[in-house]
Amino acid sequence: MIGDDVAPSNYGYVGLTVEERAVLAPGGIVFEYIAAAALLVGDVVFFTSAGEANKSATTADYQKYCGVVIGGTKTFMRAITRKLDVGIAAAATGERVLVCYIGKAWVKAAAAVTRAGQLTVATTSGQVDDAAGATQGQIIGIALEAAANAGDVILALVNHR
Repeated sequence: MIGDDVAPSNYGYVGLTVEERAVLAPGGIVFEYIAAAALLVGDVVFFTSAGEANKSATTADYQKYCGVVIGGTKTFMRAITRKLDVGIAAAATGERVLVCYIGKAWVKAAAAVTRAGQLTVATTSGQVDDAAGATQGQIIGIALEAAANAGDVILALVNHR
């Protein structure tokens, strides 16, 4: 077991933590996909033309937004809910990966982020930013916390638009 984790199914899932009543508790709707590349917990991913989950530094790829990686084969198909576990391996190429499509998930900021800022995919593959100029279809959610520096892990309200 890795921290506070749970075994989700392919069905909608609410409250993926023992802190179900906590305001900053992750949880949401989780789906299982195949990883098109090595993916980490906290990576923001998109659908490839083969229907697999992948990450990219190309913003346009996120017109096919998939969600945020929360676990996979490497985490024994457990949803990782601890902030400190963001960045651990979730899946290798061809392995199963758990992706939060709508809900709250931990993500890594590529730069300073303002609380309540609209999150987009950063030029650092799999990470987020709240840089001005986000276009419809490339906004992946809202920052529920501020990030002071690049590499900070924050909770995001994941809801593609």
